[in-house]
Formats: sequence, C-alpha cells, structure tokens
Amino acid sequence: MRLPGEWSGGLPGRASRALARKRRRMTGARRSSALILACAACAAFSGCVSLDRPYPDRARFGLLVEEAGEEVTPAVRSGAVRVARVRVAAPASGRSFVYRMGRDEFVVDYYNEFVAAPDRLLTAALVDDLARRGPFANVVDPEGTADAPRRVETSVTALYGDFRDDSRPLAVVAARVVLLDEFAAMTRQVAEWSLRVEEPIPSPAAADLAAGYGRAWSELLRQLRAALASTR
Repeated sequence: MRLPGEWSGGLPGRASRALARKRRRMTGARRSSALILACAACAAFSGCVSLDRPYPDRARFGLLVEEAGEEVTPAVRSGAVRVARVRVAAPASGRSFVYRMGRDEFVVDYYNEFVAAPDRLLTAALVDDLARRGPFANVVDPEGTADAPRRVETSVTALYGDFRDDSRPLAVVAARVVLLDEFAAMTRQVAEWSLRVEEPIPSPAAADLAAGYGRAWSELLRQLRAALASTR
C-alpha cells in the first residue's frame, strides 16, 4: 500500500511523460548538431577544393615617371606653393586598371592594378616633380604645415587605356589644374588649365599601359611646370 504523494521507485505518469519529451528533444538536438557539423565539414572541404582552382594572380604596377627636363637651380626659383592631394574621378579612382572599349563603355580590370591608390601615386609624383624642376623655391606636400601663398589643386578627369582602335592603343591622362592665391583676403583663383596627354603604347598589355601612364603623367607635369612658370 502506498500513501498519497509517496514515491515507490517509479515516476508519476505526468513526470514520466515530461522526461520522455525532454529526452526526445535532447536526442533531436544532438542529431541536429551532428548534421550541422557534417554540413560544416562538407562546406570546409568544398572550400578547400575551390582553392585549388586556377584563379589568375593579380598583377600590380607602380607609376614610373620619366625625368623629363632638367632640374631647376634654386637661384631662379622664388615663392612657395602647397600641393593639394590629387583627386581622381571615377571609374579610375580605384586601384584597378580601366579600359575604354567604346564611346561610353569602360571596363574595370580587377586582375591588373596600381600598387597603391592612384591619387597617392600621382600626388607623390607631382610633389617630387615640382620640388625638383618647378618654378617655386619651396613645395609643401599635402601633409605639410608650412605656410605657402599659393596652392595647386589637381583633378584627374581621365586615367584609362583607350582600346577603341585595336591598331592604336593609348594611355590617356587628363587633368584640370587650378592655381589659387591663399594669402588674399579671400582665396581667389589665379589660373586654370585643362591638360590632356594621349600616349601611344605598343600593345594593350597591362605592363605596356603602366609604362604609358608614367610617360603620359610625366608629359602632363612638364606642361604644368611651363604653365606655372608663365603665371607665377
């Protein structure tokens, strides 16, 4: 005989059913976990297999600017100029090379690119060129803190390989350059130039295009130096 509420070694019906449900949930959870682990293992295996596919390696190129023109001696220089960071318009603002294939058709090549952002490469070349060959005695880079009465702002509006004519591939660089007077009561524009260079290259190969960019930017800098000297 069992008194009410006394446990005789077995669970009451309600508790037994609850435990059974709990065990089923735990068993189901273990099975789900095993299935998830199996799927993860398959995904990892598939990922490892995909790494063996022969994807092309990215090629990276610098901007080799030719040293066009002789260095200017300090005796013929005067004044100071600040060089603002060069701005590059899309679609050439990224590191990937850009090709013009039609009137309004541009293609981005993700497998051939500049070694750094083009605005940094172009700015460094501009600062170096003006410091060595420009008409100003002092050239302040974008991070410099020295005072300079003039500022050069450059916006590159074209930087691409023009492959519309298969027989005459070109490296195209174009820029709008503004010379500003910073010491006036209000900053005023002194002069503005639109410069463009279309440099022929031997082939549409990325290495030839990179070399063409260097020659084109070098020629554009030469034109800018002449314009600054005549305006200063």
